[in-house]
Amino acid sequence: MSATKVPYGRPVKLLVDYQGFPDGRLVQFEIWRRKGQKEEKVSEVYGVTKEGKGVGRWIPRIERKEVLPLEEKISQLVEEEKYYFIAKIDNKEVKSGDIIFTYPLDIYLEDEDGDPLDGAKYTVTFSDGSKEKGVFENGHARFTDAPPGKFTIELEEYEFIFGPLGTIIEARWEKSRAKCGEKVKMIVEVEDFEDGTPAKFEIWERDIDGKNNLIKRIDGKVQGNKVEAVWVYSPGEVEEDLKEEVVEEEGEPEYFFAVDIEGDEARSGVLTFTYPLDIYLEDEDGKKLDDVKYTVTFSDGTEREGKFKDGQAKIEDAPYGRFILKVEGYYIIFKKP
Repeated sequence: MSATKVPYGRPVKLLVDYQGFPDGRLVQFEIWRRKGQKEEKVSEVYGVTKEGKGVGRWIPRIERKEVLPLEEKISQLVEEEKYYFIAKIDNKEVKSGDIIFTYPLDIYLEDEDGDPLDGAKYTVTFSDGSKEKGVFENGHARFTDAPPGKFTIELEEYEFIFGPLGTIIEARWEKSRAKCGEKVKMIVEVEDFEDGTPAKFEIWERDIDGKNNLIKRIDGKVQGNKVEAVWVYSPGEVEEDLKEEVVEEEGEPEYFFAVDIEGDEARSGVLTFTYPLDIYLEDEDGKKLDDVKYTVTFSDGTEREGKFKDGQAKIEDAPYGRFILKVEGYYIIFKKP
């Protein structure tokens, strides 16, 4: 199967054909990047089944730039990057062919006095063997669809070999489930970024329909090939300038973060929260239950046991959703107030 070439930054249509699934079933598209022997998931999007097809839409973004004196020479081996997606419906999955992106490229050069080159002729040879000739204008040579990988530029008696800037290796939460109100750390592993490079975090609440709500922005900085930032979740928390974008949905809230470092972007997995639960019960005579055993079964199948004290059963970290309560020696009868 030949690779599909796509201009980076434009929407990429993800398509999977299927049989045997009803319309309206959720389709999960995982986007993976392959670089040399290393593979990593870089994003995921969602669609729904309709008339034998599942369709998703992914919008990658990137910006790369080198600013170098004319006399400087850089040599770096660059491994080719390819992308593919895995489409999942229920417990079935299928893998796509490769996607190769072309990129906007802006080469900026200065001479040894720091003046931008102007009127200097160049020849650029790209990684796929194609060549482009032109003239620098105010220090710039611009291309709209350069292939990935290293390239060489010939300019008078100078030769340059350029490689990519820093890369985000992984973005993750420190844990997959946390207590409501607990500090949760966002961790981003990087390489080839200088210490102090700014990182921008966006925290999103994932909706069932896949639209997602942006609820928080946090800034960070690279330090020792890592960026860390802390978020404290509070129910209903949304920054003032984002409130109009939030749409309430049913179902357990799930959260992910996106991080951007100089145009390189990555997305974390999902984080969910547990919540404090306080159950209050009285017997038929209006007396508070005390020293009575109970069992609570939560929506995720987990169970908690304990005893009522002064009418209350308190659980600090209950999963989201409905629960079933069994009280030893009692039937529960609900009455209108």
